[in-house]
Amino acid sequence: KIDVEVCDSMGRSHQLGTTQLDFNLPQRFDLKYAERARDSLSQSDVHRPIMIHRAILGSIERSIGILTEHFDGGKKWPLWLSPRQVMVVPISKYQFEYASKVQHVFQFPEIFQTDQELYDAEEVDFNKCSLIDGAFSDVPGFYCDVDLTDNKLEKKIRNAQQSYYNFILVVGREEEESG
Repeated sequence: KIDVEVCDSMGRSHQLGTTQLDFNLPQRFDLKYAERARDSLSQSDVHRPIMIHRAILGSIERSIGILTEHFDGGKKWPLWLSPRQVMVVPISKYQFEYASKVQHVFQFPEIFQTDQELYDAEEVDFNKCSLIDGAFSDVPGFYCDVDLTDNKLEKKIRNAQQSYYNFILVVGREEEESG
């Protein structure tokens, strides 16, 4: 029997994964297999199999619970696991369009990798556009939101912080002009 045990943030030990050899269930279910005879005159030998039980994560609920606890209740998820990876915050309403374009660049990175130009997502026909040949194959995007509310900049940033985004990108006129 091989067990994988991890410690939670309080130092308690939990068993997650396991691999075991089971000799009882094959007997209980009267499982048998016949070894192929080496020649046509020999009798085949009957054997009882050994079962292998494997649970890589153990209970999914327990694994998610330990992960959530380890990352401070989901407040500090690593980027690869975070449901809120990037928030784009425009400084004013004049950068709403640019902020939306930045959002789409993060969501679909392979589509927009041509001469550092940004394309409006409404103008991209995802079925016909040559920019997306091979897109979505190996390049994953990010979970990216954009705050297009009328709130002040400080309030937008605070809301993103309280929502525990991994990255908060503030974009303004200078970023728009420099591309």
